[in-house]
Amino acid sequence: MGSDDRVREAHRESVRAALAELERYTQARIGNVHAPETTGKLVAATFEHDTARPVAGYAAPQLHTHAVIFNVTERDNGQTRALQPHETFVSQRYVTAVYRSELALRLEKLGYEVERGKHGQPEIRGYTKEYLEASSPRREQIKDHLREQGIDGAAAAQIAALRTRDSKELLSPEEVLRRHRDLAAHYGHQSHRVVAQAREHGQHQMREPEMHAQRAVTWARDHVFERSAIQDCRSILETALARGMGETTYASIRQEFERRVKAGEFREVAHSGAGRQFTTSAMVRMEREIVARMQDGNRRDYGDPMLVSPQGADQD
Repeated sequence: MGSDDRVREAHRESVRAALAELERYTQARIGNVHAPETTGKLVAATFEHDTARPVAGYAAPQLHTHAVIFNVTERDNGQTRALQPHETFVSQRYVTAVYRSELALRLEKLGYEVERGKHGQPEIRGYTKEYLEASSPRREQIKDHLREQGIDGAAAAQIAALRTRDSKELLSPEEVLRRHRDLAAHYGHQSHRVVAQAREHGQHQMREPEMHAQRAVTWARDHVFERSAIQDCRSILETALARGMGETTYASIRQEFERRVKAGEFREVAHSGAGRQFTTSAMVRMEREIVARMQDGNRRDYGDPMLVSPQGADQD
């Protein structure tokens, strides 16, 4: 609405970064009893839309991209195979986090002030709640349906989205833009002010991304290993990306994570899938302490309470 085409390009670059990361986990279906083969090659067609599905005839502004992934990949020997989609589905949350992190970084470089939204998405500051709700009727339509049905959750929201869809209207781009501008005018042309402030701020220089990457990876480690001794690399990076959004880069977080792998803080566990799985040195010490106490109890023919020392549970 503020006619800043740099934002559209930031979105496109972020989509490309997310798809490139998704490609790492592409697998070929080999068939019979053979395990899938990780090829790291996919083919996708992207379709960019800039409006949401209409509600009561109004299609609100919503820049987004549909990525259609073809059911084919290529092995090292040149053979083409159908996809084994499991790892692609497992990677969805992770590549969403990559997209959001990349978008937040690019928006801040353009001068926009970005904050983390309720669900981890980057939000540009400067808009009133009233305008955001008025320009997001599709979201409100789904929420109303969920409240009426007394249901909640991501799966329920997907069903509600299908059941509440209005038929699409074929309007000219000029007519769509006119309706957008009418709504924006009613709320004081907030987009113009936000874009003007961003251009005034100019290029944003990120401060100490390495330090913020260290904090993000530490927080992710402490968070994801609270209830599980083994975690997929994507889960660790996803959590770190969400924590460090707008403060550090994906490259810095990945570099910090790999540095700690080499240092022995994260230890890779043998795994047959496309994703790498890890535990931590602290988890290994804790497991050894538990086993030692059990063995000691068996030798004495009675069971002592299994207590883990603070030193054994220390994640640092």
